[in-house]
This record gives sequence, structure tokens and C-alpha cells, in this order.
Amino acid sequence: MVRIAHISDLHFASPTFSPLQFFSKRWIGNFYHMLVRRNHHDTRELDQLINTFASLKINYVLITGDLTTTSQTKEFKQAVTFINKLEKIGIKVVVIPGNHDHYTKKAWKQKKFYRFFPDYKENGYGLKEDGVALLPLDSGWSLIALDTAFASPLTSSQGHFHPKTEKALQKILSSLPQQENILVMNHFPLFEQEKPQKSLLRVGELRALLSSYPNVRFYLHGHTHIHCLADLRPSHYPIILDSGSLSKIKNGSWNLLDLTSKSASIQVFRQPSRPSEWQVSEANSFQWATYER
Repeated sequence: MVRIAHISDLHFASPTFSPLQFFSKRWIGNFYHMLVRRNHHDTRELDQLINTFASLKINYVLITGDLTTTSQTKEFKQAVTFINKLEKIGIKVVVIPGNHDHYTKKAWKQKKFYRFFPDYKENGYGLKEDGVALLPLDSGWSLIALDTAFASPLTSSQGHFHPKTEKALQKILSSLPQQENILVMNHFPLFEQEKPQKSLLRVGELRALLSSYPNVRFYLHGHTHIHCLADLRPSHYPIILDSGSLSKIKNGSWNLLDLTSKSASIQVFRQPSRPSEWQVSEANSFQWATYER
């Protein structure tokens, strides 16, 4: 069995008052943080979760983006410090960027995220250049990580499933044995949001591709800050898992996945308010032998 914690949207923040921020989108992010986000998110208690992960004997932590608020160096360093603490107790961490991690055009073009976090490379493809990477796990499972974030316009938080990434993902999926169970992690949801400026461009192409591979069991994402678990196998899609936002002061959440070659169980952990202990609010089990898309 492999045990995974799925977390997302930590939003480490370090607002700047430099006038240089007005030459990029950063001033919008800082303004919104000071006006709204800081009243709803708090990263100061995240270290308490490390002890919880240790007691639960977590093997992997998957982080589906938005570690930062405006792609500032100080924010990346805060995220690195948190991840280093997880790795110090023997937990393997896989992290992909969200739109806030490619927040400005400069940060996106210079691939600033990858100065601080690994560019996973396996099977001839890498996250940094191709937008997709394959990582073998345990117990008959493989992980596919996607980078679909980019520096979107001022009033947008869109992503883009690039045709180059689509082509690489197609080759990776077709190369895996049919009996291999697959997790896909991406920052953006697989279905459009209420506002088009928050959605993933070409998400229909991504849905169509994933629906062609029944062994894609789960699609893990963040971005919405709202927890969701949806079994879409009757519609020929994977089980959707949105972990919500880990740093939300009210109703912060994350997912615990226990995976075997034949089954999976999901526990949803929530923190109703802070300070408070993380509590299991929901539990679900899934069998692959009894249900095939």
C-alpha cells in the first residue's frame, strides 16, 4: 500500500511595497492579499501538520500548486522551508506550480518556480519544458504531473493545456501498461469554473484524452479553494479530488489516499477553525475490479 497526502493552495505570502511591483501584475496580488486573502488564509500553523503526517506514516505529499501568492523569492523560500521539514522526516514530496507560482510574466518566462523545486524528468519528458512528467510510485501506481500554469492577464487566473503537453501526455499514457493505475495531478480543475477567466484553456482536450484511459483512476487538483470529491466513472472520467486550500482559516482541508493495486480509500481531513485539530470529515472506498469505466 502507498499512503499519500494531497494538499494544495498554501499561498505563502510576503507582500512588497516596492514601486517596482507596478510594472507587473504583482501589485494586484499584493492589494488583494492585504484587503482580502490575509483575513482568510494563515500559513503560521502549517508546521503542526508535519507531526500529523508523521503519525499517519505518510509516504508521499502531493502539492497541486499555488505555494506562493505573487511568485516572490521570499514566498518561494517559505515554501521550501516547509517542504524541507517534510522531507527531513522521510516523506517524499512532489510539487507542481499553480497560476500564483507563475504569477508575473518575468517569473513565468524565467521559470522561477524551477529554481526552487525539481524539474521531474522521466521517460524522455520533463515538467519544465514539456509541461508533463511521469513518476513511478508503489503498489502498481504511477503519477503523472502537469504544469499548465502561465502568467495570465491582469484580471485572469487561467491555465493552458498546451498542444505540446497534450502530445507528450498522450505518449506517456499510451506507454503505460493497462494494468497500471494512474494518478494525474494538475493545478486546474477538469471542468470549467463559473467564471471563464479562472478556467483551464483547452480543458476539453484534456478531458477527452483522460477519458480514453480507464486506468487513470484519479485527477487531483486545487485552484478553487473548495474541497470536492466526485466519482465521475459513470461518465467515463476519473474520480475528481480537489483538496481545497490547506491554509484557509475556516474549513481548511486536505485528502489522505490509501492506494493498492485493486482499491483505494480516501479520507477527507478538515480544520473547522484555527486553532483546531485536523478531523476526518468523510471517508470513501473504491474498488477497481468491481467497476471499470
